[in-house]
Amino acid sequence: MVSADVGVLTLLGYLCAIVGPAAFLVVFLVGAVRARRARPWLLGVLALVVAGVASGVLRPGTVGRLAGELGDGFARHAGPPAHLGLVLVGAALFGTAAVLLRRAATGRWRACGRPGARWTAPDAVRRWSRIATLAAARGPLPSALGTVPWG
Repeated sequence: MVSADVGVLTLLGYLCAIVGPAAFLVVFLVGAVRARRARPWLLGVLALVVAGVASGVLRPGTVGRLAGELGDGFARHAGPPAHLGLVLVGAALFGTAAVLLRRAATGRWRACGRPGARWTAPDAVRRWSRIATLAAARGPLPSALGTVPWG
């Protein structure tokens, strides 16, 4: 990531460390509510939340104070280099559009950029599919011919 200040990266790291588990918890809870097999895990999550509240880590005042400190830090340090995020997003979109346009213009696969394999061409498919079908039809013949005399 391009940043003019290490303080912004530090704040972003703290934000990810704090918001990441909360986002995971929300996604996990929604999935557990929807999937019947995952519902027993809700008891474990409930036990963790109760332990967090009992220990003081998840008290509303503690979480609010931590969020306020992070918000103040971002307000002081994230303003000047915030335009770099927009520049990076624009560069990524421009690069993606250029690669997709190049692949479309040269007739290559969109996913990997390689040309299509020769064996996937229609005339090659007709040739090898005929051979594969004949081989599959002739496969059980030795067994069938061997069991006919015993019949």
